[in-house]
Amino acid sequence: MMQSVVAPVGILGFGVEGQSSLQYLLSIGIKEIVIMDKNPIDPQLLPKEIEIKTFTGEHYLDGLKECVTVIRSAGVYPMLPELLKFQMNGGLLTSQIEIYFQETKAKKIIGVTGTLGKGSVVSMIAHILKSVNKPCEIGGNFGIPALDLLKTDSPDRVVILELSSFQLMTLSISPSIAVVLRVTSEHLDWHHSVEEYRDAKANLVRYQKKSDCCIYLQDSVHATAIAKQTKALTLSFGHGA
Repeated sequence: MMQSVVAPVGILGFGVEGQSSLQYLLSIGIKEIVIMDKNPIDPQLLPKEIEIKTFTGEHYLDGLKECVTVIRSAGVYPMLPELLKFQMNGGLLTSQIEIYFQETKAKKIIGVTGTLGKGSVVSMIAHILKSVNKPCEIGGNFGIPALDLLKTDSPDRVVILELSSFQLMTLSISPSIAVVLRVTSEHLDWHHSVEEYRDAKANLVRYQKKSDCCIYLQDSVHATAIAKQTKALTLSFGHGA
């Protein structure tokens, strides 16, 4: 499979997810790495064997000029003018979830989204699978960062991902099984409108194939509207389902 990133690679945001991205890049032999974060970066979190460029503070996005690919941490808004300019100039903006979908060997990925209840449903699905001795792993917004899942990747394991609107906003690949819970509105301090928030959620199903499956809460007007955007088989649950 073609590598999903081309060096030099920037890591935008260096919290838990950004640190996971760094370990992934090192594991695939990438040595030209740029880290960008508004906050100071602890040098003890950086490898000593290679020199990594860091950009922090008010002008942290100046590091984009050094990059061909940028891995955006989920909490960084992807429509920042600097990121749009980076892409217009030929740069590749990607994310942990996008790289995971491109690189994983897993044949079954269950993606779960909704305004509330995602973590509970992900845990419930994992419990059911484990009760019938089906290997599974939880990741994404809940559990293990997506790229860490590649360390123990297997075609026989079911992967259950909790996916927030932050992660879904730039996603152009959908999981084989999508679960859409009640969708209302949230994170409007981050999203520019409720429409943008709901449109991001729809990426969970937007790129599914006919052989895939979408399970949705029919009691939710917005979950139902999202389900109408898939090419996959749809199954509903809720009152009257």
